Amino acid sequence: MLVGSARHGKHEIEDAAAYIRGLQDEGCVRMYLYPSRPRGIPEDDEDLVMQGIVERINHGPAAGRHSDGFS
Repeated sequence: MLVGSARHGKHEIEDAAAYIRGLQDEGCVRMYLYPSRPRGIPEDDEDLVMQGIVERINHGPAAGRHSDGFS
């Protein structure tokens, strides 16, 4: 997998999980393994529902859809 970042530049990695754990160790990302969630994220995913409603109001029924059929 080819990855790139401002901090590390572009380079090939073989183990994505190990790479992400390394970023976590450096303090670049926070990783939450299921079922853990960051503080402030509702357990019932209410925030995602509200985000979908707002997107639909702002952008119409096609909000969140991509031309390839996946969202």
